Amino acid sequence: MAFCYLMYSMAYLTRLFIPAEDVICKPDGLGSRLMIVNGMESTLCIIIFLIQYYFGIASHIWWLVLTLTWYLAASRKWGLEAINSIACYFHLFAWAVPAILTIAILVSGRVDSNELTGMCYVGNYDKWSLLIYIIIPMSLLLFVGEIFLLAGFAALFKIRTNLKTQIDNSNIRKLEKLMAKIGVFAILYTVPAVCILGAHVHEFMNMDIWRCLSADFTVKFGDVLTNSIPTVEIHMLKIFMSLVVGITLSMWVLSAKTIHSCERRCCRQKTSLPVIPSAHKNSYIVARPTDRAGYMQHYKFPVRHPGPHRPMHEVTM
Repeated sequence: MAFCYLMYSMAYLTRLFIPAEDVICKPDGLGSRLMIVNGMESTLCIIIFLIQYYFGIASHIWWLVLTLTWYLAASRKWGLEAINSIACYFHLFAWAVPAILTIAILVSGRVDSNELTGMCYVGNYDKWSLLIYIIIPMSLLLFVGEIFLLAGFAALFKIRTNLKTQIDNSNIRKLEKLMAKIGVFAILYTVPAVCILGAHVHEFMNMDIWRCLSADFTVKFGDVLTNSIPTVEIHMLKIFMSLVVGITLSMWVLSAKTIHSCERRCCRQKTSLPVIPSAHKNSYIVARPTDRAGYMQHYKFPVRHPGPHRPMHEVTM
């Protein structure tokens, strides 16, 4: 999830180096530029759309995967090995579904530009594209994820009730600390996701009204300008909420435990085999069985060579 939000924010950081006119505008042949309605006319527009939409949907799917693994561990008592055994299916689902949706949008030519942000996305001018490719996927992923999350909390509350009969309260305190951390993270994700979804629904419900009012020349220009444009505050709130989750994720990920795990993984070296003199290279057979943690352990077994009066088939180890 943190990686997805990192890539999602990179699309906004491109505005520091690439002007908006180069992304959402095209030359009209008369020395000026016109805004692109169909994003397929600009390569930069397509690239920014690919980064934003693909990793945006992937981040929501990884939220679903997170809540599913939380449910399996808390309610179904799945161990780490069991969850890791199906991790490949999680990756397949999380990376393939956004790719399918992205390809569908590109094939149907639904990419459009946004003059406020100077970027390209889907559903800026077509309300049905907004519904099919953004509102429905986000709603399903958020709803199913919340169900898994609540089911996991219900199982932990049941375990907490059973632990209260014990004299030692250390296990209860550890469990309550875990529940508090998961609960805070769930709130910090759910609230921005609901705000983003509400902003998209607001655009879907009012897009036709804004378009009709902007084309109505019988109304005074001031009234048209006031009533025919989207609320900028809601749009900016949507952008802020879509990026703030990455900050909370970085606070969650960048902990002492994570840094220690990364250091251990980066600094871990395979146990080097001892240098055996050439005269004794045939005196050892090295076996490398894998221990429970997945590391390779090295064992040496001396070989009993046949003596001058010992046949070869009697050699044993």
